[in-house]
Amino acid sequence: MQWLFVLLSALFMTTEAPAAQTKLGLYAGYGRSQFDNCFPLGLKKHQATGYVPMGVMVLRHVLPGFLIGLELNHSVIPFTWEQRVGGQKQADEKVTQTILGAVARYEFGIRPVSPHVVGGIGLHVDRWIVDYVDDVGFADQTYDFKPVAGLHLGGGISTAVDPFRFLFAELVYHHVNKRLDSDDAKGFSYDNWAFRFGVIGPIR
Repeated sequence: MQWLFVLLSALFMTTEAPAAQTKLGLYAGYGRSQFDNCFPLGLKKHQATGYVPMGVMVLRHVLPGFLIGLELNHSVIPFTWEQRVGGQKQADEKVTQTILGAVARYEFGIRPVSPHVVGGIGLHVDRWIVDYVDDVGFADQTYDFKPVAGLHLGGGISTAVDPFRFLFAELVYHHVNKRLDSDDAKGFSYDNWAFRFGVIGPIR
């Protein structure tokens, strides 16, 4: 976690130049899984499942057009699919996604619609939840994944709604390899992507 402290130091010790400005961004969106054919989840790559992320980011200008900061992203509606045996539903399976990370963003400054690119690294703290149907007779189960760093990269556009605030839309791809929190667990690709829509503006 040392990289978080390094980023915080850079974020809040930037010299107070006129362009130095801290921004707050809020967003929500919709995404889809790009998981590998992954045991133990039993979800094949062609069986993509959706989720709804929400997040907050605090960014600071360090160079013209270039911002760095912190981001918290959580799946308010997790990846969800049905477990079926012999055509009969056995359980609803869910995978949550929570990411605390460092993010960098470059804004091209073109108006009225400005493109931007974004990327970063984040710590994934996720869970796998199995909710069995009542007549199966099994107790619901929750399994933790080992916390692991993942990467994300994307781009989008923004447009001003007033002199200070901007609406933005972006597409972000997350790449991470995960394994359950046990000694003999095998890893698998946990990639996913999301369209995100939000607002960003200066903290006054």
